[in-house]
Amino acid sequence: DFQRLILVTLKTYDLYHLKAFYGIPEEGGDAWISQIFQKIFFIYSQDRRFCFALRERLEKAKAWEWREDEALMTLSLVMSAMDERVMEAEFVTIPAGTFVMGSPYFESGREGDEILHKVTLEKDFEMQTTEVTQLQWYQVMENNPSRFKEKEYCASDYTEIDGISICPNHPVENVSWNEVQLFISRLNERDARYQYRLPTEAEWEVAARGLKTEEWIKLLEEGGMGGPAYSFGDDSRLLSEFGWFGGNSGGQTHAVAQKTPNAFGLYDMHGNVREWTFDVYMQDSLRRVIRGGSWRVAPEFCRSAYRHRGLPDYHPINGDIGFRLVKGEK
Repeated sequence: DFQRLILVTLKTYDLYHLKAFYGIPEEGGDAWISQIFQKIFFIYSQDRRFCFALRERLEKAKAWEWREDEALMTLSLVMSAMDERVMEAEFVTIPAGTFVMGSPYFESGREGDEILHKVTLEKDFEMQTTEVTQLQWYQVMENNPSRFKEKEYCASDYTEIDGISICPNHPVENVSWNEVQLFISRLNERDARYQYRLPTEAEWEVAARGLKTEEWIKLLEEGGMGGPAYSFGDDSRLLSEFGWFGGNSGGQTHAVAQKTPNAFGLYDMHGNVREWTFDVYMQDSLRRVIRGGSWRVAPEFCRSAYRHRGLPDYHPINGDIGFRLVKGEK
């Protein structure tokens, strides 16, 4: 029956501890199930492990198909609330269209792998406005691998959860591509509405450049030499207004969304931390492409066309590689 399903699948909880934890009287029948769910609805953020465990196991068992009573209706409310708070993040729509990847030969700081070529994206996509933060990572993974997580790096909003130090609004970093895939897998399991992934390299670059469709059409008509070096133009002296890099970071990451966003409303595309993308690097199927600048590099490495790469299991230690997400409806 439903009581046994809860107790058996959770294993670490028994009837006595469940009732004691949620303050349910010993006497009474099945009504305690509904009471527990109602209490979970109000305090799940303080007991997330229990809620996620309950949710995942009940989803696998599809228990709500067995009974349609008040307890399961309350559970449905819990699921909806948790869906909204699995990972709070803002996304913006990046329009489909044809644009030019790479950089022209005369762009200052240009490297040989920034080959100019046209790319057509067939569909609009939703990109996260900021890099994934330490708190967002913790909400899914319940750990924090970041280098810049102690109070000295974020005195105003430093927090500690279950003994784990967190600079909640700083980007998560020191994560490998493989670890990011695990994060995404767990996030997708928990979110009933959206499917998350890393952006492709082309999606990342067109988003970083911040040019609208009509601007690309004009550039293509003028010879297809690509856009400016940065989302704000070619003058690197303006970089401090748009990103954290070696010249203004003070040797650390900073809270996301503190600099001016690009025309799409995306923050930190030119600094703070470099970002993993989904794609492999050219013909090298072993390495994944990393895009964007970071707090520790010179302006030329923050350009929209600049490319870097790393093995999927490469675990950075400098605190300068993170990621942001793309999402779509399931």
